[in-house]
Amino acid sequence: MVNGQLIFENNSRDCDPKMVTRVDLKLGLPKTFFRECNKGKGDIYLLDITK
Repeated sequence: MVNGQLIFENNSRDCDPKMVTRVDLKLGLPKTFFRECNKGKGDIYLLDITK
């Protein structure tokens, strides 16, 4: 985490190593975010925070 942002780097051989996903947490946790792997393809992450 740097300056309130979660930073995901692609370390998999299947993904573009130059592609970096940043999730800004300054306004709280997002409900979803997209982590790009290669040319617009990737994974959608859903965050469900329950008490």
